[in-house]
Amino acid sequence: MVTEAITVAVREKSHFRITRCLRPLFLLDSYYCMGARRVARQIVQSLPPILDMIMLLLFVMLIFSIFGYFLFSENKDDRNFSTFKNSFVSLFILVTTANYPDVMMPAYNKYEWAPAFFIIYLSITLYILLNLLTAVVYSTFQEFEKKKFRKLLLHQREAVRKMFNLLCGTRRTSLPFIHFRGVLRYYRPSVDDVSCRCLFKVLNVSGSCRLSLEECFPLYEAILLRWSKVDDSMEAVTWYSRLPRPLWSFVRVIHRIIDNRFFHYFITLSIVTNCVFMLVDASLGQVSQNAANSVASVIFTTIYTMEASMKILGQGPRQYFANSWNVFDFGIVVTSLIGLLAETSHLRFFLVLRPLRLLRLLELKKRYQDIMATLFVLLPRMANVGLLLIVFFYFFAIIGMEFFSFKVKPGCCQNSPVSDYYSASPDTVYYYLNSFDNVLRSFVTLFELMVVNNWFVIMDGFVSETSEWARVYFMLFYLMSLMVVNIVVAFILDAFLFRIASQRERDDAELEGDLSLVEVSLCPEEKSFDRRDSSALEPLSAPVETRFKGLRRRTKADLSLMMYRDEIKEWCQEADRSTKGASSSDTSAENLTMASLPAVRSQTSLLAVASSDGDNGGGGDGGGKVHGRSAVEGSGNRGASAGCCRCAISHRDVGEDGGCGRGGG
Repeated sequence: MVTEAITVAVREKSHFRITRCLRPLFLLDSYYCMGARRVARQIVQSLPPILDMIMLLLFVMLIFSIFGYFLFSENKDDRNFSTFKNSFVSLFILVTTANYPDVMMPAYNKYEWAPAFFIIYLSITLYILLNLLTAVVYSTFQEFEKKKFRKLLLHQREAVRKMFNLLCGTRRTSLPFIHFRGVLRYYRPSVDDVSCRCLFKVLNVSGSCRLSLEECFPLYEAILLRWSKVDDSMEAVTWYSRLPRPLWSFVRVIHRIIDNRFFHYFITLSIVTNCVFMLVDASLGQVSQNAANSVASVIFTTIYTMEASMKILGQGPRQYFANSWNVFDFGIVVTSLIGLLAETSHLRFFLVLRPLRLLRLLELKKRYQDIMATLFVLLPRMANVGLLLIVFFYFFAIIGMEFFSFKVKPGCCQNSPVSDYYSASPDTVYYYLNSFDNVLRSFVTLFELMVVNNWFVIMDGFVSETSEWARVYFMLFYLMSLMVVNIVVAFILDAFLFRIASQRERDDAELEGDLSLVEVSLCPEEKSFDRRDSSALEPLSAPVETRFKGLRRRTKADLSLMMYRDEIKEWCQEADRSTKGASSSDTSAENLTMASLPAVRSQTSLLAVASSDGDNGGGGDGGGKVHGRSAVEGSGNRGASAGCCRCAISHRDVGEDGGCGRGGG
């Protein structure tokens, strides 16, 4: 950009500014676009096999262009193959099927065998190579996703391993609760003591009151659980138990009504009847300004409002709005009520939202619900893809504005094959609106080009007003958009297939929709997981066993754990072997260092003895404190790492309190 500014200052006149189209790269480089930047990196890394397929497609086009030129160039009535350039352009457009069968008819008029050429060409390019391109894009995308998941999984395991080794050293094989709680509070300061207890018990599968390394590995998934107390007296979703007695009885009756199957049958019948009424009104042309005040609309809106109100009372606001379908129904009810109350013209927009009620029919079939749920899962990821599409369109829009701004207008493109499309007569098709005069019109034009219906008309219009080299811009945009669209298809296929596979893998006990549910019970005897330190935990407030449940949303990582569970074992074994090899190398180097420093080795032995005394309670802060700080705080803030370096000892000489053997840290 600095070079361009200097060039403009020297020349003192406008020129083609290439850096303008690169400005969105600064947007992707920001902190708030990390997801889009990750997708962009993924697309760039997936380009080599995609480019190979595109080069193969262009090579096949080139061969058939030569054949078409030699076969049909003698036909003077066929301008599509009059020159080699026209032959290549015509077959390039033919791959998009935008000019079919128009491109074939002149040759078919003279040669009866001409359709065979076009059938073979379309069969190879359109039905084989383009579908292979989609398969290659999806395969490359899926392989990249697997590599990314493997890297993330092993990175998390390595982080847990380092945390475990730092807190336990080499002389212990288990992690006490007090250190585990310190790690949680350092990682997430807002975590409470109950969550620490519940999370520790979920991970402690062996029941030994200490965590092994294998039990610590699921820490990243388990820490996302949000814990809440389960009251056995309210186990039947009775959120209204604390209400006054008359109101409690009323809400209980409503709860039983909405759980009745006949209530669901009535709502389903109302939805179907409402759809029939709307279709009849639309077919008879009776939709007018006062349509919202019709008796049918008032009746059905009242039914939907009563349904939403009864569900909110019967299920409770939190449980009701936790369901995405309930949120969708509530939005429809709100828009319907606003439509009924709209009396001024500026609120007529809400009347247009009434057909959204038809979407409630999707609730009647499980497959439709799965598709809609997949779309909701895709929304966050598609937002990143949408941002990249905007950047992609902006790049080509700026280049198009530099080359083609104010080139087309009504009545242009005279003496060209597309002059009728750009005519200024009243019965024209208004193709002159597809221009690059500003950014918004450029975006609309590029979207029409991406849809590829009659895109060659837009290209020929700009070619007639500029030069033949303009075709390079439009063909390059088509190839780039072809790659982008296939990557978007890969995103959708990946999410949808993963969701279907995950549903097949779930057990009957795991059918909780998009939520993972974990329940634990804490009894008074479990007031201290660390038997050696009774002050590590205060007793629970409840004198009896207390149940807690943890909820978290399922993510794509959970689905990946299901799909790759066999391969995960191999990944972990390979990572463990490499870790052991690295550990043995570090041990050999450490022994060599100790052998060359006998004085330090003697000091280390003495400090190891002191550390052992500290473990047996002889240390000054054997109860888990280091200079007034918690044990994990000391180990996480140079208590074990930097402190040990100052004392020239290894981590195996670190006492259980997280400090050095001499108690000072």
